[in-house]
Amino acid sequence: MTERTKEELFEEYSRLEEQETRLLLQIETCEECVSGILGQLYRHGDKIDLLTVEEVLMLIHNKERELRTELLHLQLTKMMISFRHSRATRENRPLEDRDEE
Repeated sequence: MTERTKEELFEEYSRLEEQETRLLLQIETCEECVSGILGQLYRHGDKIDLLTVEEVLMLIHNKERELRTELLHLQLTKMMISFRHSRATRENRPLEDRDEE
């Protein structure tokens, strides 16, 4: 694996920030859809097929779970980039090595 410059790491981190924002919006949208469907069920429960509602809710739930898994992987990647960026901005030698000079 080639070492990346701190600028490259920062650019990648910024891209991941944008992706994270998008994923959070998608997750929020799934939550709003579930809430809306449940609200419709409450208002019109006798006119709605419960099995169909359950199937639709499960599809949305599965999509939300998929997005949350993607978000978790993205956040892990972001933290590793942040760690590498912080290491790249420090002196390359440990403090103990500098005291021996």
